[in-house]
Amino acid sequence: MENDRIWAWLMPSGKIYKVITNSYEGTIEVYNPRLELISMNQSMSKEAVNLIEDIFLSAVATEVTEKER
Repeated sequence: MENDRIWAWLMPSGKIYKVITNSYEGTIEVYNPRLELISMNQSMSKEAVNLIEDIFLSAVATEVTEKER
């Protein structure tokens, strides 16, 4: 939790999905608008998580600040 980064992923439908990444644990979790876990990737390398954050999430999502959480 300490190293979690939280992202708001706005879908074309207007729904917002929550994505939690943690490069230290090598995890990416995706939650639907009802906050139900719909996808979880584990055992990823730190580099893989960072790459996904840098390329994919930065293009389609917005990182949520501590205040917005």
